[in-house]
Amino acid sequence: MRVEYHDEAVDDIFNAIEYQRKQGPNQAERLQQDLIAAIAGIVGAPIRWPIWRRGPMRYYMLDTFQYSVCYDFEPPDLIRVLIFRHHAQKPSYGIKRR
Repeated sequence: MRVEYHDEAVDDIFNAIEYQRKQGPNQAERLQQDLIAAIAGIVGAPIRWPIWRRGPMRYYMLDTFQYSVCYDFEPPDLIRVLIFRHHAQKPSYGIKRR
């Protein structure tokens, strides 16, 4: 399975990690570990996760932090991460990314 990241999703991830780094010891590392586990879960079963109500993409909610990975799956083997968003952000955040 191939995983590609939209440039703005990379920015989302970087900003979230930097924010968590300021929140306290180990927060950034914990977010990174949760994100790695999320990507592994998506790769393991890309159609298991629900379709986002505002678009054709799917989303995976992280276990520890209030973030979601929004992605497209193009069978047979491409996952494209489009958005990494905090649950407090506007629901329309990043919706037009492709």
